[in-house]
Amino acid sequence: MKQPVPFRQITAIALALISVSGCIYGGSQWRQALLNRQLIAAIRSSDAGSVEGLLARGANPNSQEIRERTFLQRLQDLIHPPKENAIRSALFIALTCKSDRIEKALIAAHADINVKDGEGNTALFYAVNNGWPECVDALIAAHADVNTRNSSGRTPLIWAVITDEPGALNALILAHADVNLKDVAGETALSSAKQYNHSAIETLRLAGARE
Repeated sequence: MKQPVPFRQITAIALALISVSGCIYGGSQWRQALLNRQLIAAIRSSDAGSVEGLLARGANPNSQEIRERTFLQRLQDLIHPPKENAIRSALFIALTCKSDRIEKALIAAHADINVKDGEGNTALFYAVNNGWPECVDALIAAHADVNTRNSSGRTPLIWAVITDEPGALNALILAHADVNLKDVAGETALSSAKQYNHSAIETLRLAGARE
């Protein structure tokens, strides 16, 4: 007749299994964090081949770069919390570095193209600001929100007017961006054009803009 397994032995086996599963889970977390850090580094180095390889190995296309903080800086953060844009997504970094191949790889890997920084700017704002109409087209094709607003209430279209980016402006109009939205100060794309960019006035009026 089989003897029952002592309770102490069962407990030891259970604890061992929990320990092993914890190590496996912790190891997978460590591996993921390493891949994500390597992805950010590769983007910063404009190493498109490495970016593609890391994404294929499971790096998170929505990885964030968190700036290292000293102990004193962390104490200051408790008094004066930093803005959220101290943390930047992989896509924002790629747009700043202006790498077409990397930007396309991140979009293909389903990076969140509508995520916002601490000032409410999305990838479209970055692409417009960097004078990169091809990227604006790629983001629109990936269903970026053309009427998103930042913390000032400005849309990518208003920002294209202010920064004098006709290529981005035309792409946004073709994507049916609302030309009559107002920012928090009550300014429209047309009123902004009269202040900053007279060359955009006719384009906006043809698109149905009004004050």
